[in-house]
Amino acid sequence: MSSTPTCAFWLRGRCMRGASCRFKHGATSADEPGKAMLVDTGRILETIEPHSLRAHVDNDDDSVISLTGYEFLSSYNWVDDDNPVIYVPGAPAIWKANEPPFEVTKDQGAYFIDQNTARCATYPAEALFRSLAVMQPDLSMRDFDLVTDRNCLRKLLRFVCADVDQTFRIDVQLQGDVMFLCRWEAELKRIIRGHENFGYGHSFEHATTIFDKAIRDSTGHHRVVRYSLGGVRCLVRYEADGCTDDAGEAGGRAKTAERDDTGDTDDLLGALESMTIAPARVRKANGSVQVLEEGRVVPPSTIIEIKTRASHRRLKIDEVLPQLWFAQTPNLLVGYHTNGHFQEIHKVPMEPEFERWEKQHQAHLKNLVALLKKLRGSARSTKGQRCVVVGMRGRTSRLQIYESTRTRAVLPEDIVNLHEWEEKSQ
Repeated sequence: MSSTPTCAFWLRGRCMRGASCRFKHGATSADEPGKAMLVDTGRILETIEPHSLRAHVDNDDDSVISLTGYEFLSSYNWVDDDNPVIYVPGAPAIWKANEPPFEVTKDQGAYFIDQNTARCATYPAEALFRSLAVMQPDLSMRDFDLVTDRNCLRKLLRFVCADVDQTFRIDVQLQGDVMFLCRWEAELKRIIRGHENFGYGHSFEHATTIFDKAIRDSTGHHRVVRYSLGGVRCLVRYEADGCTDDAGEAGGRAKTAERDDTGDTDDLLGALESMTIAPARVRKANGSVQVLEEGRVVPPSTIIEIKTRASHRRLKIDEVLPQLWFAQTPNLLVGYHTNGHFQEIHKVPMEPEFERWEKQHQAHLKNLVALLKKLRGSARSTKGQRCVVVGMRGRTSRLQIYESTRTRAVLPEDIVNLHEWEEKSQ
């Protein structure tokens, strides 16, 4: 009897069938990378252990690592369509404030793990830059050192904390002087059949949030922010669960706000404040992502992260703090349940927690900044200006840096040509 063949899409990290796939997805140790994770890699350039990063940190530097200059730049929603289509600026789903007690069914259905890659596998960062072209047409990429998804920063932080719970891969590529950290997942979509032990999180979110009528066919809201992390100028994309704000009308005048370093809310940049979003106006693009100008710009102060826990297992804030810190999400809503019966919902303001967490993790944050600079050097040293990072768990966490054999550009040619990617020589 012949064995079941391995899924070719899974080997490339592109299988969207999940548990319903009739081909084998492999069974490798969680401590070691499997075949799929090493696709398009060459020789090992370097192996790093968390403790080795201390040598790259200036011990005489007593400056505090924090997120400074935080600013919301753009946003978009993916549309439920067979082709890659986004609403810009879109809007998060609105919290409906359902009062417990109420009951939801167990999670069931298909859910994205990495929607940006699933919908636009050739250029996963394309939607990010299409939204910037609409909302920040004068943005200069010379003002950035790093473009990344929040997910990549979270994985690298786990490594420097020696807390890698699952082997991971990140693709690193330089475009001029700007380093891209590109998310990689073994599966882009998960199929949950309802009887499996996955919990109630998706069902709870569906029961407590709703998208604006004009963008009701949205499948996720993504936001793009900028900040400096220890001198590294970052452009960061993340997915937002929802918002508490329902002000304004879909298709009406865009409203937004930016938060300064003290956490206050100010008026938005003049350009965004006066921007009018025409209903479903199509913006032509040379790439694969179609842009529909629809939605409203939602202030950062209203963004929420939604979590669920069984009533007997209370959420420990530090478990989720890095996720919220890297996006500066100010509000956490936690629903507690017994077998899907939700009895209470707690709202936790996060800004006081951010300050405490930063103070406790200064050594880790300094090591993270050192690692980001080291990855830039590794990519710069290769012929193609790119490399692959594989983080492995085990008794001792380690990071292996491989040559990358990929040749594809990180962005479509029209976006690359739209920007200048190198610092002007002094």
